[in-house]
Amino acid sequence: MVCEIEIKSHSNPRIHKCDIYGGFGAGVLIHENARGLLEDNVIRTCSLDGIQVRSGAAPVVLKNRLVECDGAGIFVSDGGQGFFNHNEIRGNHWCGEFFKCSRPCTISHCP
Repeated sequence: MVCEIEIKSHSNPRIHKCDIYGGFGAGVLIHENARGLLEDNVIRTCSLDGIQVRSGAAPVVLKNRLVECDGAGIFVSDGGQGFFNHNEIRGNHWCGEFFKCSRPCTISHCP
């Protein structure tokens, strides 16, 4: 999988105040039961989704700007879950957010 940042294998990093852009895939891919905190980042102009969450991953995603990606701003599928709060999602080509959660997802205040 091509992406700018990949979080996997039960890891739990903190990504804070980064400008993540361009590339040939997702801005941030979180999978394989990873966690992590993504806070106050700008994720823009990605070829796929701004953030992809799948395969048992459950990040905390707070106060990010997800703009002008070719896919969704946030895409959750295939057993992904997480907490998503106060994210600005706009100008993405596919949709703002797509949640296909088979496990609990908490989504609030994401204009």
